[in-house]
Formats: sequence, C-alpha cells, structure tokens
Amino acid sequence: MRKFWGKFILVLADVLDFLIGGLIKILQVIVDVISRLGKSVLSIVALLACSGFVFFLPILIIYLPVFLIVFVFFIVIPLLGRKFISYLEFLHYSAVEYLRNYGDYLINNRENYKSYEEFKKAYRDKKEEEERKRREQERAQNEFWEEVFRNFSEGSSGSGTYYRTYRTGQQSSNGYGGYYQNQSQNYSNPLEDFKKKYENSCAILEVPVNTNTYEVKTAYRKMAKKYHPDINKSESATEMFQKVNEAYEFLTEENIKRYNQYTN
Repeated sequence: MRKFWGKFILVLADVLDFLIGGLIKILQVIVDVISRLGKSVLSIVALLACSGFVFFLPILIIYLPVFLIVFVFFIVIPLLGRKFISYLEFLHYSAVEYLRNYGDYLINNRENYKSYEEFKKAYRDKKEEEERKRREQERAQNEFWEEVFRNFSEGSSGSGTYYRTYRTGQQSSNGYGGYYQNQSQNYSNPLEDFKKKYENSCAILEVPVNTNTYEVKTAYRKMAKKYHPDINKSESATEMFQKVNEAYEFLTEENIKRYNQYTN
C-alpha cells in the first residue's frame, strides 16, 4: 500500500509539473503580447500629446475612462501577470519537487525525506544566490570596462598603441573572453571591442541597440526560460542559455550609457 501511494504521488507530481509548467508558458506569452501592444499604444498616445497638447487635452478629458482602462490593461495587468508568474514558478518548484521527494521516500524507504518548508526555503535560497552572483558579475563587468576606457584615455595621448594589463587574476568561466585573467596584449582601441560585444549581446536577447534596462530584463526572462536546460532538451539549449546569461550580464545600465555616449 505504501509503494502504491508513493507511485500515485509521483504521477500527481508529473501532472502538476505539466499543468503548472504549461500555465506558466501560456501566461508568459500573454504578458509579452500585452506588453508589446502597450508600448506601441503608449508611444502613439505620447506622440499625439507632444505634437498637439492643446488639442489632445480635451480628448483626454472626454475619454478619460477609456485612457484609464487602457492604462490598467497595458501597464497594470503585465505587472500583476509577472508577479503571478513568479509565484507559479515558486509553486512549480516547491510543490513538484516536494511531491517527488515524498513519493520516492514512500517507495524506497530512503531517509532523505524533506518537508515542504525545506523546499520553499531551498527555492528562495537558490534565487537569492542567483541574484548575488548576478550582482557580483555586473559589478565586475562595470569595473572592467571602466578600467579599460580609463586606461585607454590615459594611454591614447602617448604613442597611439594601447598596452593594457588585466589585473584581477581570476580565470574567466562566464564567457568574457578571458577578460579576468592576468595577461597583457596590444590593443589599438577598446571601443570597437566594446561596441561589437554590446551589439552582439543585443542580438542575442533580440533587443534594439537603443534599448533600456527594462527591455533587457524582460527579454532576458523570456530567453532564459526558452533555453533553460531543465525545460529545453535540445542539444544547443545549454550553450544558448549561457550566451543569454552572458548577454544579460553585459547589458548593464552603465554599459548601455557607455554605448550611447561613445556612438552618439
């Protein structure tokens, strides 16, 4: 009876995995579509307001309820949708993994049973660790490019050949092309290197070069879920997932400002 109940629990876990996972994907598509439509509508409204505010103001007053409904639909709903998706992701991990652990415990009598609270805590700890690593990588990324451009500015007044040394002494494992190794090399202009990496990162996340941090974060969430190895089982998913993470780490607010400064 114990093993039968354990098998039932495992089947229930698979059903929940399918249902919650499918619901998350559907909601993500809906939120993305509404967000894109909202940007277009709000851009048109802003253009009309700027081009003829005196004529637009009476229309705004007359149709204020309509504008409020549009605002709620295109702004508030995506925000609430993302929060609900985040909750579903939390439930997806904690509930499904708990049931699988419990089912395995019932079938095999293993002493590795964990409570539901432990899985909830494990999910939060995982997210906090991912955020901590992301912030560290973002800080290292900003410090690196600040040093590159500062050293280039100081050295460009000399012979015209820039000789740079990376001093962090850390072996790169996150796709920065060895930027964190102890090494020296001749490099004529770091701007071209930065520009190429920036535009390549935008292409990976499918955002325009005149992007902003909001668009980058939204695109990252979409692409990360699309290519996450736990969801996408194709051979190229892991490599693409790594590229998506590298692009997101590179497209910081500071690097977006640097690109706009050096290309305008």
